[in-house]
Amino acid sequence: MKSLEALAEARSEILKTEVAALLHNLGKLSREFLANQRDEKQYKSYEYRAITGLITNLCTERHKQVSDKKCPDFIKALADKQLDSPLKQAEKDWLRDTMIRLPHPFDDRNYSLADFIELQQHKWYEPRKQSARQIDILFPNGSKATELLEVAHHQGSGSEKDRARVHELKKQTRDITFLATVFGYETPMDIIGMEEGRSALLSKMKEIVGMYAHPPADTILSAARTDALASAREILTRGLGDTQRPINDVTLWDLSYSVASLHKASIAQCILSGWPAVEDPEANRALHDKVKWRLLSVSFDGPRFWGRSQHATDLLGRRRVLGEGLDAVRNLLEFDYPLGNEIYRDEYGSVFAVPDIEMLLSLKGKNDRELQALLRENFERGGVRGEIETELRLWEPMNSARVDLARVLTERSRSLRPNASVVSASWGQGRPVNSEVCTVCGLRPVGYPDGETEGEELRRWAKSSKAIDRNVCRFCLERRGRRAYDWARNNKDAEIRCGPFESTIWTEEVADGNGRAALVVGRFILDDWINGKLVSIIGKPASYARIRRCWETTRRFWLDVVNEIIPKGLEGTKRLRLGLKPQNVQEINSDRKDAGLGRWHTYEADIGGVRLGLCWDPVEKDGPTDRNVFWTIANLNYFAKRLGISEWKNNENLPEALKRHLETIRVLYEPGGYQKEPREVGVKAGSLEIVHRRFFLPFVPLVVEPSIFLALVPADKAMELTTAIKNKFDVEMGQVCDRLPLHLGLVFFPRRTPLPAVIETGRRMLGMNSEWEEWQVVVAPRRKATFTRGDSNFEHEYYEKVNRDPAEETVDIWHPRLNSEHPSVKRQDGSEQELGSQLVDGMNGPVFVSPGRFDFEFLDTAARRFEITYGENGRRRKRRTRPFLLDDLTRLDEIWKQMCDLKVSQRHQIIQTIEATREAWFGADSGDESWSDPVFKQFVQDTLACAAWRAHPWKGLGTGERERLARAGVTGELADLAEIYMEIVKEDAEPQEGTKDGDI
Repeated sequence: MKSLEALAEARSEILKTEVAALLHNLGKLSREFLANQRDEKQYKSYEYRAITGLITNLCTERHKQVSDKKCPDFIKALADKQLDSPLKQAEKDWLRDTMIRLPHPFDDRNYSLADFIELQQHKWYEPRKQSARQIDILFPNGSKATELLEVAHHQGSGSEKDRARVHELKKQTRDITFLATVFGYETPMDIIGMEEGRSALLSKMKEIVGMYAHPPADTILSAARTDALASAREILTRGLGDTQRPINDVTLWDLSYSVASLHKASIAQCILSGWPAVEDPEANRALHDKVKWRLLSVSFDGPRFWGRSQHATDLLGRRRVLGEGLDAVRNLLEFDYPLGNEIYRDEYGSVFAVPDIEMLLSLKGKNDRELQALLRENFERGGVRGEIETELRLWEPMNSARVDLARVLTERSRSLRPNASVVSASWGQGRPVNSEVCTVCGLRPVGYPDGETEGEELRRWAKSSKAIDRNVCRFCLERRGRRAYDWARNNKDAEIRCGPFESTIWTEEVADGNGRAALVVGRFILDDWINGKLVSIIGKPASYARIRRCWETTRRFWLDVVNEIIPKGLEGTKRLRLGLKPQNVQEINSDRKDAGLGRWHTYEADIGGVRLGLCWDPVEKDGPTDRNVFWTIANLNYFAKRLGISEWKNNENLPEALKRHLETIRVLYEPGGYQKEPREVGVKAGSLEIVHRRFFLPFVPLVVEPSIFLALVPADKAMELTTAIKNKFDVEMGQVCDRLPLHLGLVFFPRRTPLPAVIETGRRMLGMNSEWEEWQVVVAPRRKATFTRGDSNFEHEYYEKVNRDPAEETVDIWHPRLNSEHPSVKRQDGSEQELGSQLVDGMNGPVFVSPGRFDFEFLDTAARRFEITYGENGRRRKRRTRPFLLDDLTRLDEIWKQMCDLKVSQRHQIIQTIEATREAWFGADSGDESWSDPVFKQFVQDTLACAAWRAHPWKGLGTGERERLARAGVTGELADLAEIYMEIVKEDAEPQEGTKDGDI
């Protein structure tokens, strides 16, 4: 067994092979392929693999070398055959002429990039009766590298076209070809963009391959490779692996990256341990049985780690260091020692496809260091600094039958174990005298490491004195500072369009006009999708690429929420941020000890007894020259409201209204931090002038992962945004809503509530029941299904057409299937169900459903979070109406709109009367007796009937509407709605018609 240095020496050539594998389906990124799939006669002969002319040229040369009698039929057939190609001649030449020179055992022949495009189909390697394999005729010494690609492709695609495993394939015949998600949502392909992207892709790959041929510094080359992969991802997601329904849900990126990752691991294994021994090379699929892979998981409990945050900046900083740690691990495994690729990442770590080498973690690299030690060191390099000791686990071998990613994700460790040696060292030398424990990490001493030097890669501004003032260690202080700098410079995340300065990182800026914010939490339950059970039930192969597509789709869903849903929902409520320039800039930027202000530190100014948050943004070298300003970091509308300014809602007039108040700022206070009072700083802020007016969207995206989502939004917009998320879910995942639970929760809180309490409440909400439940279903015409279970019911209308287009003739027979058997229970004969029951009109009976749910809570005190517990029936003990079904959001919204027909005072009176009577008649009502008591139900109906309904008198309402309102009153849902809209959001606006202030 060779050392890892053998891979380092062959790095450039291995990475060229990675590019070749990513391009192996390049011929599908063309309109010719789509037309061929539609059986258009003009493109009937199009062969997407033969686009570089390699095979045609090779067979022509071989045909000239031998007589017709001895020449194999396939060479005769391909010799001088002109095949259509979407590529330009220069692109063909580059693919054929760019050579890859791998070490033994791949020194059997010279490879070009074109080889991996044209020699990756199985026909070249399958043994023929009474004749040698075709690949051995073309290349007598074999073609090991391309043969491994064929094996990887078979695993990556999972035999997508195997009719025995796919339920009723149907070709797309319209001029527009549609790309689907694995959950059944279709969008039209952008043909022009796809073809333009193909040329851009080849240009980008040519650039990176050129860098591999003449490598610059490792850091530059590694960054260039990451950028090239991002470009490939963006372009290849525009193409399809297959256009037939229902398997038009695997993009070229999902397929190509999966194949490239496995192929790269196979290449690495053969370089380290040699070509696998195959007893009978002529045996069918012999190599498939020998080539295996392993999965390597790097695991930890991310939510618990970043949940220990005092501020949003702490949380974002802690998430950042986890991401940078995983990036460093990825760089080691993908670039430094190219063993494989990262195939999955979420809040609990990463999973890598690596070679099948039992002692892989013990292999030695540079300086005789074992791989497992190098992995831990690289993870630490991201800035975790001993707070998490990752679990490294190399899983059992997996062959081409299945790469069991699901098992790894289910069984991997989710612990939060610190590195004892690193943590204990922080309590020795370098510990400040009599220091307490850091209030953020809870591991290191406050102010550690002692002294004002720059040691251990700490920034100069992260001083012990400042850390002690904030009751944190210097490492946690530095994480906060970085985030403020990124905010001030609007350093964008690659996948989030709205930069931090265009949104915010400050909870104070998120708070609404009442000083309240909300944490939106969301969770997809993906377990049975990732393990393939639910993929099989809708009649698709649970291939590796499709499993990958499941979590890619849900992650894209949350990115769309951050990039589209939330910004659109907040567009009408943009907030104003002011830049205030003081005259004494030189004094503020002083480097003298005990003078000047911290760069990008936050301060408070006391204005008329109201504190205003400010962040000092200095001019720096090569930075924006219009700085040296204090940026306001609070909701200025709320701030003006507290000052008694009448025009507090008017952003246009607000700066002028605030001007005289801001001019009075002199004394600045430094936030005191944990259990400390704010401290007056020595520098005065003299004669502040408004020099910048910036508008921003008041939200903070905190966590965007495939299964978990967290974001801070204004409290008064939370319900509207949650409903918008639910509507997006209905459109894009409605075909599988009964088996893809989406849980949404809202944690409302006053702006100064400790963030750890808010995050913990959100995490508790994510524990809503996700078990399979038996419901009764009745399917009416047009696929309108009504689900009933006890007192709960909801309706859902499944789309009939595959792409919601009235002109589409193809009925979706794959996705809207119901589970007549428990998906997680095997049949008596030991087999698992493979296909759900097709949705048909008149269906009536029991089915197994796992519906999504919605919950909310207002943290008037931090201790309220402990009330978020769910019993065996899935209900909360003290709030038995909660959680609601996710589908109840629409119904609840309609109920409240009807209640808004009443005056505010009437709403209060009705709901208080109902709840007071419930308590008087039933006490604690632990058994929900009031829900089924006919007398109480009649009382609620009479109370509602006697109300002063204006636009729609009680008797004028339909029977269904009256029943719905009465039912909401009986169950206590009206009280829940009143809590949201009248107590938390403080929605006190009267209906427009006939209202006066005196009516409120």
